[in-house]
Amino acid sequence: MGFLCISAVSIYKYIKTENGIFLLLFILTIFVNKYVLSVLGFTYPSVYQGWQTLVGAFILLYLRPSLFMSNEENNRLTCYNFFKILPNLLIYVGSIVSGSKALSTIPVPLFICAQNTSAVCVMLCTLKNVNLFDFILSITALVSSLFLFLYIEIVMPFGYHPWPIFFMLTTTLVELTTPSYESNAKEISKLYYRNIFSFIILMPSSLYLGEAFSALQFKYLDQVGFYACCTVSGIAGIFLQLYSVRLLKKKQFNNNCIFARIATLFISLLFFNSSLITIPLWLLIFVQCSSTLMFTYNSHCNENKGSQEFLI
Repeated sequence: MGFLCISAVSIYKYIKTENGIFLLLFILTIFVNKYVLSVLGFTYPSVYQGWQTLVGAFILLYLRPSLFMSNEENNRLTCYNFFKILPNLLIYVGSIVSGSKALSTIPVPLFICAQNTSAVCVMLCTLKNVNLFDFILSITALVSSLFLFLYIEIVMPFGYHPWPIFFMLTTTLVELTTPSYESNAKEISKLYYRNIFSFIILMPSSLYLGEAFSALQFKYLDQVGFYACCTVSGIAGIFLQLYSVRLLKKKQFNNNCIFARIATLFISLLFFNSSLITIPLWLLIFVQCSSTLMFTYNSHCNENKGSQEFLI
């Protein structure tokens, strides 16, 4: 009994920290999106993501005065800067749409592996010092991911779904083509313009693709729970992005993100059906997550120490 009380107090203290809030927001975002996209079956990504980006843009617009958006700093988007970041904005739209499609078609553990793969690719391209052991871990994570998604396409009854592959590619490209800013103001401005641009692109697209008209026939359209989940997903998603900015500035993002992914993977087994995941898939998931976790942790430690041993 005493052990349970100590554990509960420890968990409560952790949840009150920035890392704990990030973990809760990450789990909440994945779970609510999975519930709406897969359980309820709202498979209209242009409508769903258009709504989420609209909510995010309004929240950021409301919070801008209190989020270090000083008058001295020019955060307006000029015509030159717009065309300069236009490819990144377009790739970002592709990443959120493919992410919705992927999450609606595959179980949460496989979606987590897709996120891990993208993170490993980004770290390999951006880290200055990668020692031999970390390089082997990263290759292990990438190869296991390759076998994982090949196994899905060949053996599993999900059918051919290219969306996880598109999601991994676009998410990687978004991170690699995003300029890094020293100030929180410009990082938050970047989030604001991303949400505005995504909404402007997705809403006409939903009309052109016919998803807006198909969504009007959605069977749960008259239920309050559906609208509540959509609202929670938009709010949780934008606050998750804001906390990501805070953790990035403190050099805590990668470690916290991989921990949040793995925690989400295990907790999802309690809420969503994962019976289609066979033993070979679980083995590949274990290898992929373990190697990603060790690579992320070791890379963070080596970067802090400035290790130069056995560099690749």
